[in-house]
Amino acid sequence: MSMIGVNNLNQIILENKQTNPSDILVQLNKAIKKVLRQEDIGSESKDGMDISICSFDVDTNKVQYSGAFRPLIYIRDNELVEIKGSRNPIGGNAPIDFVYDLNELDFKPGDVFYMFSDGYPDQFGGDKGKKFMNKRLKQIFMDNHKKSPLEQTEILKKEFYQWMGKEEQVDDILVMCIQFT
Repeated sequence: MSMIGVNNLNQIILENKQTNPSDILVQLNKAIKKVLRQEDIGSESKDGMDISICSFDVDTNKVQYSGAFRPLIYIRDNELVEIKGSRNPIGGNAPIDFVYDLNELDFKPGDVFYMFSDGYPDQFGGDKGKKFMNKRLKQIFMDNHKKSPLEQTEILKKEFYQWMGKEEQVDDILVMCIQFT
């Protein structure tokens, strides 16, 4: 699924020069549903994916964000804000004509943005073998957002492996931090 997604994103963004995150997700949804033949009568393919996309315009200090079940988190003036993604995946049970919400906001020096896959919060571990959860991850962001991305990387790795303990890793993990100075 990741390979299909990457190939289609390359075509949508690089070849078709699309920069609007909502439009990118709309086109990606259609492409995934077509490739997996999910609109065919009798199709049993239910595969879908969660994704978030941001477009930063450094000339106007504006960010556009759209997500399919994945949020955008940003911290400004020590306040954490979460913008939730649309409640449909890419492909799967999403309608072929679904339009993903587009959020626009200004950014300023000191702002820190986070995007992440579900692999980190869905990891089992701890004393009771429970999921890490978004709440705990957001607290790590709050506690460390003033540190450099490299320092944050090391903290996230340490916290993750400490939480995971002897459990198996359940999914791929991506955490992205964008700081504006």
